Amino acid sequence: ARGPRFAPGPGFPRACVVAGLVMLAALLAFPRQAFAFEWTFGVFLLEPLCVRLGRRSFLAELAEGDWRTWVSLWVGVLVCGFFWEMWNSLSYPKWVYHVPYVGFGKVFEMPVLGYLGYLPFAMVLYQVVLLVFRRPPLDLLGSAPGTRGR
Repeated sequence: ARGPRFAPGPGFPRACVVAGLVMLAALLAFPRQAFAFEWTFGVFLLEPLCVRLGRRSFLAELAEGDWRTWVSLWVGVLVCGFFWEMWNSLSYPKWVYHVPYVGFGKVFEMPVLGYLGYLPFAMVLYQVVLLVFRRPPLDLLGSAPGTRGR
């Protein structure tokens, strides 16, 4: 909970919205080249919404040097992703990935760089929970919502 602090200025949420919209536009205009934005644009669009609505946000936690949510989400989703891909590789029918430019080094059926897509996927799902529920039904670290180790 006492990691490096990242405290961007007040214009940062607006820059996130612009970046998210640019990513979405690029994805729609050039899907083969901008496919990685499929997983990332949502984080950039939902984070400012969380901030604006007064929900927990990654930016507020990082400003305090609290990286626990970020790390927990990433570790958890990589573990889940590993098992999802393992079960997929043994199933029939199964998902077969054809990823432009990065389809090498497969772990099960997923190219190794494809696992990076799970990271923003976890963040977007968490942001959706924060937006749908005024008080999240479960805090990742077991503390009551809003107390975060205080």
